Amino acid sequence: MEALELRHGSNRTPLVGEEVLIGRARECHVVLSGARVSRRHARIQFEAGEPRLEDLGSRNGVLLNALRIGAAVRLVPGDRITIGAHEIRVVEARGHRSEPSALRGHVARPAASDDRTTGTGRSLAILEALAEHAMGRGDLAEAQSILAPALDQVLAAARDGHVPDAMDQELAVRAAGRLVAAGDRVRWLRFLLAFHEATEAAPQDAVLDLLGRHREVLAAEAAFTALLRKLESLGLEGAARGRVDRLRALVG
Repeated sequence: MEALELRHGSNRTPLVGEEVLIGRARECHVVLSGARVSRRHARIQFEAGEPRLEDLGSRNGVLLNALRIGAAVRLVPGDRITIGAHEIRVVEARGHRSEPSALRGHVARPAASDDRTTGTGRSLAILEALAEHAMGRGDLAEAQSILAPALDQVLAAARDGHVPDAMDQELAVRAAGRLVAAGDRVRWLRFLLAFHEATEAAPQDAVLDLLGRHREVLAAEAAFTALLRKLESLGLEGAARGRVDRLRALVG
């Protein structure tokens, strides 16, 4: 097992010893500030030499790669831990890269207070493949049950200021687009509008084409004009500006 450490801003904390505590209390190994951080928020313990992240019953939860964890989850380099407004990265001294934990099938749970789970600890890439298989059987309900919790969690995280990286954004948009094409148009068109507003990103041409094909569905949607207002307030330039102009034409 490679030697791992946590990187938070300019601070580095080696993953060594019996446990690494994260929270607001001064005795924690990683001390974070903010009202959304509990005194003892999370800890990392070691099982057979492998670090596992655990939420210590915090009020606001712990996100791993934009998904809220339930049971303890194994960490590897590249993982992103989000607590309150803070992002902590798991890194290693040597340049070896591993798949983030969300790709390895660990169980996570949606941020909603109920505990319905459908494997949302897996990456959207894997969930998308499973959903596509369900769609191939004509089972839209199953496809939605696979993708919806993860998509809702990514949207909630973005609205909370934890904007996914470019790859995760692309995966989320593509997955929602598949659900639109599968037949549940209104819900997932609304998702696409809300997600782009939360991430402050102008929709790519493929999304604009999709919105254009379903323009009549969105004619009365407040989310359509809300997204346009948000993007126009950002003063985007170049290609992004052109996509905003296309969106305005759709709004009419």
